[in-house]
Amino acid sequence: VAQQNRHEEAAGVYEQFANRYASSDLASSAILAAGQSWFKAGKKPQAEASFEKLLTKKDTQAAEAAHWLSMSATQQKDYARGEN
Repeated sequence: VAQQNRHEEAAGVYEQFANRYASSDLASSAILAAGQSWFKAGKKPQAEASFEKLLTKKDTQAAEAAHWLSMSATQQKDYARGEN
């Protein structure tokens, strides 16, 4: 789905996976992929919510999530938030 540029649909699929298999080692990757898909679809609030989940859990994907949050803030010209 993501490869077909159907980013909103892909985000939903990733979120369903993460919710269904929350204890899986792949759940964090699915949350990150959901955030990236929301970001690519132009849905910044949904993307940021996904990335924040990884930061608050202090997950192994937290550094990547922080990078995407910074990119989102920069695109919105919120430079002070983008530096954090």
